[in-house]
Amino acid sequence: MSGVIGGPVSGWIMTAFNGSHGFAGWQWLFLVEGVPTALLGVAAFFYLDDKVRDAKWLSEGQKDYLEQKLKEEESASALHSLKDGLLNPKVLLVSAIYFFYTMGLYGVSFWLPTLIKSSGVSDPLNVGLLTSIPYAAGAIAMLFVSSSSDRTGERRWHLIIPGLVGALGLAFSVWFANSTLLAMIALTVGTMGVMTTISQFWVLPPAFLGGAAAAAGLALANSVGSISGVVSPSLIGVIKTASGSAGAGVLGLSVSLVIGGVLVLLVPASLVNVRRK
Repeated sequence: MSGVIGGPVSGWIMTAFNGSHGFAGWQWLFLVEGVPTALLGVAAFFYLDDKVRDAKWLSEGQKDYLEQKLKEEESASALHSLKDGLLNPKVLLVSAIYFFYTMGLYGVSFWLPTLIKSSGVSDPLNVGLLTSIPYAAGAIAMLFVSSSSDRTGERRWHLIIPGLVGALGLAFSVWFANSTLLAMIALTVGTMGVMTTISQFWVLPPAFLGGAAAAAGLALANSVGSISGVVSPSLIGVIKTASGSAGAGVLGLSVSLVIGGVLVLLVPASLVNVRRK
């Protein structure tokens, strides 16, 4: 939903503040949206509690209940130790999966406005308004697919199929780059797939991690995914410079989503699928 709200707001900031006090629109964008984010990070350090027992807004009964549930989950998990969370092959596999899926996510986040602009839309405000459409559709898709995954207990194909849909959507957005309408439809479909892979991915690690292994494994997967935030835009930039078109870079993101799907097939279904009575 931040994409739905942030796109139009960003477009308005770049349009309304451009040239004010000698700063370009994109510079004002970084200031107006970046400073509150940094302040929120500082506030979170003091506000968020590390442990259930430290939460002053929970009653003693609620604390006891949650701690007992956490112990039950830990005892039911196959992997517990910090070493398991960092070095176990399954954790390294899901980290690689997340890397390739977030390649597509960061590509959409950074390049969606550029792709819309290349289709013929030049006004920053209109670009911002149009970027909200794919994100809104993505939010709906995430809820629909997640509901289906929980209802059926099947996890892998609820992750693989959205990734393939995202890859096709991004590829077709390049094919229809000269048509704003067709490019927007393709980008919307692609964003729906990409966003859904992220929500569905987080079903995988907790399925076989518990305790310290869960904390370390989730941190490792998230850190590896964050690395793609550097790799993905840089890769697109390199390919764009070499080919003269951002479209070739977007096709590279489509390939990364397909690779992510292939890696998901290596995760045993018995680990992640939930049996329904």
